[in-house]
Amino acid sequence: MLVLDRVGKTYPNGVRALDGISLAVAPGEIFVTIGGSGCGKSTMLRTISGLDPPTQGRVVLDGTIITAGCSLGCTWPTMSASAWRGTRSWNDACAWRVRSTGSA
Repeated sequence: MLVLDRVGKTYPNGVRALDGISLAVAPGEIFVTIGGSGCGKSTMLRTISGLDPPTQGRVVLDGTIITAGCSLGCTWPTMSASAWRGTRSWNDACAWRVRSTGSA
């Protein structure tokens, strides 16, 4: 299970990108995040992946707190990878999968 427990992220320049995000995603569930430009979608995904640690709260995957440098795999989709798709079908087809590699 993936758990975000009151996750927040404030950058050194003072920008508060995330503020108190809490959610749980059970194994087999599909999680989708949507929102306008600059609302924190990428920051949240970078925090989940361990690429950008939260400044508040914690991210937990299968009982292990995710920290910078954890052994997680992630894929960052790009529009150029599926240039033949329209925007709607691209949004419908994109999904994030976080997979534990068994080591923290």
